[in-house]
Amino acid sequence: MADLFPHGVATASELLALGLTGEEVAARCRAPARWQRLLPGVLLLAATQATRVQLVQAALRYAGEGAVVTGPDALRLHGMRALPAVGPVRVLVDRCVEQTPRVRLIRTRRPPPPVVRRGFPTAPLARAAADAVRNLDQPGEMRAVLAEVVHRGGVRVAELRLLLSRGPEPARQVLAQLAGGA
Repeated sequence: MADLFPHGVATASELLALGLTGEEVAARCRAPARWQRLLPGVLLLAATQATRVQLVQAALRYAGEGAVVTGPDALRLHGMRALPAVGPVRVLVDRCVEQTPRVRLIRTRRPPPPVVRRGFPTAPLARAAADAVRNLDQPGEMRAVLAEVVHRGGVRVAELRLLLSRGPEPARQVLAQLAGGA
């Protein structure tokens, strides 16, 4: 199964389509568990604790086709390091999907065209940064993220200003400082 599911994450419907029965899937999830349920309808095909990469894969599988990783996980996939990827995985979706504690689904009418990073459909760097900053409450963290994407990622301040026009005031202040050469 490793060839079919490189991160060891599968939906129950994918497993059923391969010929497993519902009883077989359920049995592998019971003690002593060989598999575990990460999200509704999404399984980790291992008894070990899920890695962050596996949680991102599970979030995308849960959110369905067209879902795009954003926020801190997308920043990490773009190679940015100012913000750790912790907490719920943030995913952009264009339809209603039920929230879970492990996945923060952000509904948008027009998801951005994804950029593939390490095999994951990822929001463009500017959008990922804006989504990350909207959920921060520490100005220092906002500054670190925005400065990194501008200086290391090559994102234009004007693009971030547009994306954060209704964002937190401290983020807009940081952008003003970055525009001034800080």
